[in-house]
Amino acid sequence: MKFTRAAGLACALALAGCASITNGSRQMISLQAVDAYGTVPGANCMLTNSKGTWYARTPAFVTVHRDYGRLIVRCEKAGYDSGLLTAKSYTKGTVFGNLFAGGVIGAGVDIGDGSAYNYPQFITVPMTPKNVDAMLPQAGDPVSVPGDGGEIAVSGLRK
Repeated sequence: MKFTRAAGLACALALAGCASITNGSRQMISLQAVDAYGTVPGANCMLTNSKGTWYARTPAFVTVHRDYGRLIVRCEKAGYDSGLLTAKSYTKGTVFGNLFAGGVIGAGVDIGDGSAYNYPQFITVPMTPKNVDAMLPQAGDPVSVPGDGGEIAVSGLRK
């Protein structure tokens, strides 16, 4: 009976370990840019860590390579100061299970390929308008009409 429990525990730990197999070395992140009034759609962002560089336009889902190092996110849009955010990675719990069940070799693989780490699932980059005019709708911009569900084009505004 003791052997059965020990074997069951060993199997459970073995399945909990090895992040390379269970999660892989890539992670999908939800990316958005915001200012004091809400979301900033259409910001061009660059995400960088030691494993690579990825580009996206907000709002977006971006798949990045996991890494121990920080993920640096820089977003730019006309009329706004550049937004900069540094996301810190954290070690996933599966690495510790892997150390116990799979030994140093399994943990070493997870650490080496980045699968031992996670970034925050949601990244929000703060942006600041250079002036108030950047936040106002411009001529031709679509604007939602409350309760209508449709859009109208703004006209008669400064260009």
